[in-house]
Amino acid sequence: MTTPPPTDRPPPQNAALLEVSWEVCQKVGGIYQVLRSKAAAMRQRWDGSYLLVGPLTEESVALELEPEAPRDWLGPVLKRLEEQGVHAVHGRWLVAGHPRVLLLDHASVSERIEAVKHRLHRDHGVVPTRGRELIDEAIAFGETVRMLIAACAERLPGDRIAVEFRNKSWFASRHLNETIAFEREHGLIHVVVDEPQGFSSSVPAEWETTSPDLAIVRLHGRNRATWAKKGISAAERFNYLYSDEELRELAGSVTGLGGQARELHVLFNNCYRDNAQRNALMLQGLMNP
Repeated sequence: MTTPPPTDRPPPQNAALLEVSWEVCQKVGGIYQVLRSKAAAMRQRWDGSYLLVGPLTEESVALELEPEAPRDWLGPVLKRLEEQGVHAVHGRWLVAGHPRVLLLDHASVSERIEAVKHRLHRDHGVVPTRGRELIDEAIAFGETVRMLIAACAERLPGDRIAVEFRNKSWFASRHLNETIAFEREHGLIHVVVDEPQGFSSSVPAEWETTSPDLAIVRLHGRNRATWAKKGISAAERFNYLYSDEELRELAGSVTGLGGQARELHVLFNNCYRDNAQRNALMLQGLMNP
């Protein structure tokens, strides 16, 4: 298992990175290993500003977590969630790097799950299957994450919050407008992604801006051979070098996006060897000939 090389760059100032997954502290699929494999590098880069968010289970608390009270901006956010009836546990994941983890008790909203389903149907056209416990748990977890994001936006009015959605259902035709509207309503920065398409985990690139201050693009590469492969590191999964033709196509979209916000950040996540640095220089040359 390889680990991305260390960086001498200081961690970003006045920034926090939240990564949400059903498999944080819970081994139910391949993403669990992806999160574990990059945890040390993410901790080194972001230090305490990196926060993994997952569902709260008895097993995860007993086997994977070392509880710890938050002593920063997260404290008031969790207080707000508690006021809304959502219990959460904060601590360190017992893996290399010991990253910060926040586990949300999705059972906290189980009593109003039918109201959540009604809202999903009314506002987004989603008709959840009834009588399926796992589906109800996923919906409940999604609801607690929605409340967390809203609480972060409410409690951090001076900070800029960017959201990268990792499931394509957020951008399905019947949900796209509502998702973008939710980001604009709460002052959240929409993160545009580029990645291989055609997989169940693929998220489409939606070239939208939701904040006049900042637009963000993350380029994960287009390596179809490794995108869904199990048992490999994050660096191996994102092993891809964009071609001149691909970057020329992206440059047009990036330029259009940049014209809608005061700042534009383009992040290459094809983090195998120096692929990201090489592509960044190539894109810079195309955009500033």
